[in-house]
Amino acid sequence: MIFIVLPCYNEGSNLVKLIPKIGAALEDMEYIIIAVNDGSVDDTASVLSNMEASYPLRIVTHEKNRGLQAALRSGLLEAVRLGREGDVVVTMDADDTHDPRFIHQMLESIQSHDIVIASRYVPGGAQLNVPSHRVFLSRAVNILVRLLSGIPARDLTSGYRAYRWECIKGLFERYGEGAITSHGFEVSVELLVRTYILGCKRVAEVPLVLDYGLKEGESKMNLKKTIWRYIKIMPKIVLWRFSA
Repeated sequence: MIFIVLPCYNEGSNLVKLIPKIGAALEDMEYIIIAVNDGSVDDTASVLSNMEASYPLRIVTHEKNRGLQAALRSGLLEAVRLGREGDVVVTMDADDTHDPRFIHQMLESIQSHDIVIASRYVPGGAQLNVPSHRVFLSRAVNILVRLLSGIPARDLTSGYRAYRWECIKGLFERYGEGAITSHGFEVSVELLVRTYILGCKRVAEVPLVLDYGLKEGESKMNLKKTIWRYIKIMPKIVLWRFSA
């Protein structure tokens, strides 16, 4: 079974496009889309409800917006609850910038790895229509996280990943509700680092072409807050690495 975890906040116009793409990419496979509606105030709820009859959707609802941390945690916990050994958990953004056609290559690679990252920074990867400040921030954070964590990969901030189900299960068994403590975009870094440190060390990357022009609506990233949160997570990475 493949679990696609989608944290959603005001992504109705993007989900209308993304979910059919996931369905087309995985039509020959057994999969469940776990969509976490994190207190959206647009038409996200109705879009998901209307698609339940056509796609294998599992909708998790937060009545109030609790943030990316809580949405991702709820989705991962649902995957742990529903899954079993041998399953795969895929995390991706709900804003239609992560093309589902790359999932097949990720699933091929996960057969011999624990974590597979859809990477902008390996041959064949690219990022299109991404604001220059986001490109700079991503590259800077990647250098620091790679140095501090020891993870042998180029794109450590990409949230588009495949994990062996056992890796996610092991993380929550070890840390419970404290498995994910970050609150913003740095949550993807925390998830990767902590699963890696716990023993999921076979990490691979496959090329990702990230096209920010596919996204509808404004970015939810607050640049100053995001930079500060990435700064704060750096000493935590060292602590996690040497106290595991």
